[in-house]
Amino acid sequence: MLQIIFSATLSLLLIGCGLTYGLCRTWSFRKLSRLMRRQAKEALPFVVPTAGIVNSPIAPRAIRPELSVVIATENDDWWIERHLPLWLQQQTTFPFEIVVADASDHEDETRNIVQRLQNEHPNLRYTFVPQTHRNLHPRKLALTLGVRSARAPWAVIVTPQSTPASPHWLQRMHQQCTEECDLVLGYVEATSDWEQPKAQLKSMEWQASNFRLWLKKHPAGCEASNVALRKSWAIQQGLFTDSLDIPFGECALLVSHASTERVGFALHPEAFVQQPLPDEPLAGAALRCEERTLRRRLSQRGIHPLRCKKVASTVLYFGLVLFLGTVGFRTFQSWPEANAWFNDTITPLPFVPYEHWQILWDILPTLSFLLLIIQPWCSRRRIRRLFTDSPA
Repeated sequence: MLQIIFSATLSLLLIGCGLTYGLCRTWSFRKLSRLMRRQAKEALPFVVPTAGIVNSPIAPRAIRPELSVVIATENDDWWIERHLPLWLQQQTTFPFEIVVADASDHEDETRNIVQRLQNEHPNLRYTFVPQTHRNLHPRKLALTLGVRSARAPWAVIVTPQSTPASPHWLQRMHQQCTEECDLVLGYVEATSDWEQPKAQLKSMEWQASNFRLWLKKHPAGCEASNVALRKSWAIQQGLFTDSLDIPFGECALLVSHASTERVGFALHPEAFVQQPLPDEPLAGAALRCEERTLRRRLSQRGIHPLRCKKVASTVLYFGLVLFLGTVGFRTFQSWPEANAWFNDTITPLPFVPYEHWQILWDILPTLSFLLLIIQPWCSRRRIRRLFTDSPA
């Protein structure tokens, strides 16, 4: 009887650990998955190759754009020269503009690159931060200046390092910029020229956790790229005044003020933005330091995107320790000499020597433990499938 009670209690504990892990990780992204599948089926309006305001018979400056893409740069001429044409080649049914806000020094070639492209793209604009006003972080000042100078009611923030996943990226973002939203969040796909699966999975988990919190009507953060802001709302919030003391985290700290009822999502695969991971170890260490600082700043506002992950990891380790402890206890039971030593030296207990037929009582907790230890693999697989599977 004691054997049955012990095995049943162990099974219940391990099943509880498995259910807790599943609710916190494996099954916690079901609502996000349904939203992504629904958006993947949304039809795209017919877009002619010469859409937007390029080649328009009306004077380009007289056309008010509906979306402004803001790119804040700081000595990023290498990225601007390679990526800016991709943003300019977006195919849309509405007029848009690209605003390059420059905070570079005199040796940077961003200004010359933009001026050269302006001859072919009248919807490309350039603004810069004067040298005398760079008493704070230059890129943040450039981003503030870019959003304020945007002529459209919506400003989409991207980074010079990022590229659109599709020529219809801006059209997909525009579909979600409705009157019911002040903020539209998109996914940033972390890419790398060499294998960095751990860093890529970490980026997926961070963004998926933020999306999950927003969908559950809890404030959360976001990535620093692929974020659409209603200009009037952003200015009303003071733009990036909450993060003037740090050179990063401006978007995440700004959007955490948004009402959860007025947040939209652009999660169609064509609405993704691709951004490379740093290849240099020093750059990767700096990025991890920034991530820790940002999470600490968000936690001060009660925002903990990775709390469920920590809870899931805790119950996983608890289940592992519990099972190993049980294995050790069963091993102790199987030695009659150990039973006799324990009864004579420690305290007399009615230990029953463990026999082979008694393993039948331990099959259920063993199966429960196997289901628990495959949960992390299932969780990682589900997160990867969220952002890597092509639409059905």
